[in-house]
Amino acid sequence: MNRDEAIEMILDPDRRPPRGSAEHEAFLAYLETSPECRSMYEQQQGVWEALEAWEPVELSAGFDERLYERIEQSRAKGFAAFWSWLSRPGEWIAVARPGLAGALAALLLAAGGIVSYQPQSADRVAVQRPWQAETEFVEQIDQALDDIEMLADFEALVLEPEGQGRS
Repeated sequence: MNRDEAIEMILDPDRRPPRGSAEHEAFLAYLETSPECRSMYEQQQGVWEALEAWEPVELSAGFDERLYERIEQSRAKGFAAFWSWLSRPGEWIAVARPGLAGALAALLLAAGGIVSYQPQSADRVAVQRPWQAETEFVEQIDQALDDIEMLADFEALVLEPEGQGRS
C-alpha cells in the first residue's frame, strides 16, 4: 500500500476494504508505519464521529418562505442602490476617471492596429502542401546525387596520369 491509496481510504470510508480482509489488515499495518497518515486517520475519524453525533436544528414553519423573501429584499435593495448610484454621474465618473484614460488609450491602440492591419497577398504566403514537401525532398536528393557525380568526375580528371591524353 502506498501513501496516496492510504489517504484516499482515510478521506473516503466507502473506499476502505471490509474489516478483517487482507486489504484492511494491510491498511492498518501501513497506518502503524506512517505516523503522518496515522494522525490524519485519527483526526478524520474524529470528524466522522462528530458528524454522526450532530443533530440538525429543527426548522420553524415558513422558514423557506422567509428566507426567499429576505433574499429578494436584499436583491431589490442591491439593484436600487446600483441604479441610484448610476443616476448620479458625478459619483461614478469620479470613481472611474483614473481608468478612463487607460481605457481610451487601449481603445485607440486597438483601433490603430485594426486600421493598419494589411493581410499578406496570396503570392507572399507560402502554403506547404504534403506533396510539395515530398517533391522538394526528391529534388534535394537528385541534386545531392548530381553533386556527388560531379565530384567523382572531377577526381577522375585530376587523378589521370600525365602521359595519357584527355578525351
